[in-house]
Amino acid sequence: MTRGARRIILLLSVLGALRVLAFSAAYPFFNYIDESLHLDTVLDFVRVGLPGPGDDVFNADAARVIATGGSGRLAPPYVAPHDLLPPAERERAIAAETQRLMKYRNAETFAPPVYYALAATWYRLGQAIGLRDTGLLYWLRFLAAPMYGAAIWVGCRICLDFHSKRPELAVGVGILLAALPQDIFYSINSDVLSPLAVAVALYLLVRWVEARKSAVGLAACAGLAVSMAMLVKYTNVGLLPVVPVAILIALRRDRGLRSGREIAALLLAAAIPLAAWMLRCQLVFGDWSGTRDKAAMLDWTVLPLSQSLKHPIFGPLGVMEFISRLCITFWRGELIWNNETQRLRGVDIFYLCTSAVGLLGTAGWLLRPSARARAERPLALIYFTAVAASVIFLGLISTRFDYGHCFFPSRGFPYFAAGRLMSGAIVPFAILLIGGFDELVPHKGKVSPGILFASVIATVCLASEIYLCSSVPAGRTEMRSVFESPGNAYHLFRPGSS
Repeated sequence: MTRGARRIILLLSVLGALRVLAFSAAYPFFNYIDESLHLDTVLDFVRVGLPGPGDDVFNADAARVIATGGSGRLAPPYVAPHDLLPPAERERAIAAETQRLMKYRNAETFAPPVYYALAATWYRLGQAIGLRDTGLLYWLRFLAAPMYGAAIWVGCRICLDFHSKRPELAVGVGILLAALPQDIFYSINSDVLSPLAVAVALYLLVRWVEARKSAVGLAACAGLAVSMAMLVKYTNVGLLPVVPVAILIALRRDRGLRSGREIAALLLAAAIPLAAWMLRCQLVFGDWSGTRDKAAMLDWTVLPLSQSLKHPIFGPLGVMEFISRLCITFWRGELIWNNETQRLRGVDIFYLCTSAVGLLGTAGWLLRPSARARAERPLALIYFTAVAASVIFLGLISTRFDYGHCFFPSRGFPYFAAGRLMSGAIVPFAILLIGGFDELVPHKGKVSPGILFASVIATVCLASEIYLCSSVPAGRTEMRSVFESPGNAYHLFRPGSS
């Protein structure tokens, strides 16, 4: 089945990329998940390369684009206020808004650079092939599609290469990932690179663990991939605990004969690029992570440890509130349309129940695996560490700040319960979910339980996503669905459109 499975996962990777492409085109600019800030940061990289002091104000090109687009196209009447003005007045209004935006600072400017450098290269490619204006913006947003398709392919290759006795696991994971409705991928945002970056790092780490002979170069590549994932987004920090776990597993398998040079290469390759970036932040900004100014702009204040320990997350109700919100937004995202988060309560409950089933299956895989899964238990521990560490990090970082006047997180909801922040955990989560379900349900028929489970999940995900993007409340004739939006790519670039 392996050859057939390879063809299937390639097809699923393409379908997943096409799904992201189709829904990315359906949303007009600019969404409320800081899309304008990420666009400005990409254009900073296009204009000056790595931004430095003074580059964190909106540059003129980005300010002009954002002022022209605005965010008014996300709800009735689906136009920016200046769109209704006569041409001369419209131009004056855009110029005034551009000048206003250029006085503001961008909290994302000094974020880790890997996504923005890659997106800047993609943007220049779009310019080279003749794209301009809104077409160039959609081109930049569409970068998420090949990235996500590649993440599906790498995730499935982890299953095929290291769980070779059950190729159906790769198919189930591919089906799930192809339909996963996390809507951050429909946006210009650094989170869109995290699934691929983390999947590549996991693949190389597991390949090193499984190596039958000395592999110093492979260890160095694995360490470098871990560091690069952190330099995509700090919230990919869940990978760091995976490194010592992988080392311990490798040492145990080799009865202590694993080369010290390999471990040193892995650790140094993981540490050096990240340390170089942090040193640069300290020298240039006086802050090891470059996030101090962002916290100040958002009105976050670091709490003393005594106050952090009083955070509601340390109580059962707080944990439940944090986990339930994080779980739901991890599945579906947080985009707003018609002034409401796109959600279906019944489907949110389905996501919670599905995640609970995955947790039970993962516990079985780790604690009481079947005969065929027993040899894979150390790898399951690696995947579990990546997911659990991401959740724990978001929980702990939630306790560190008083959120002042910030709307999210806030004093009323002081949790980093945004699933997009752990989008890097999507691939190991999918492997645990499908592989764990296979552990819960005996395999008696021709089709594995994991594939059936993934197919049910995919059906619910796709059906709900299509429904949410193509329907409006009954009787609300002034409202439009996402696909009917006059400001999206389907309407702007159709033949005969102005």
